[in-house]
Amino acid sequence: MALVAARGGGSAAALVKPVLADMTAWSPPGGPGSVDAVVLSFCHMRADDRPKVMAAVVEWLKPGGLLIQEVFHPNQVHKGYRETSGGPHDPTMMVELKELREQLGDKGGEELEGEELEYVLEEGKLHSGMGSVTRYVWRKDAAS
Repeated sequence: MALVAARGGGSAAALVKPVLADMTAWSPPGGPGSVDAVVLSFCHMRADDRPKVMAAVVEWLKPGGLLIQEVFHPNQVHKGYRETSGGPHDPTMMVELKELREQLGDKGGEELEGEELEYVLEEGKLHSGMGSVTRYVWRKDAAS
């Protein structure tokens, strides 16, 4: 956003339009190919909904658009981190990197960043402590 403002694009804050919606049913008001970026920050959903949602995200994005995602990894539960840093009780609602690569690998884009990591979360009283996350950034091809 700072780059947009620096280039004279006006208030960067005015360009961000958060949306709270059911991702399995939502469509962007501008139609397919109208969204610059989708940010999924600790957006956990059922495993059987994820392929449909990832396919929809690809459809929503403009050519060159970005998916930026950070979610809990199943190790959040398996290693006992959930008690201090939060997340769903059900590890099937968490995501491994290989799943994202399988869902987006042949969808006309490229992975810019993909990693599974553990770090200390400091997001308030219920989300403080070691956490296990999957971080992923993907860009839709400019010619899509």
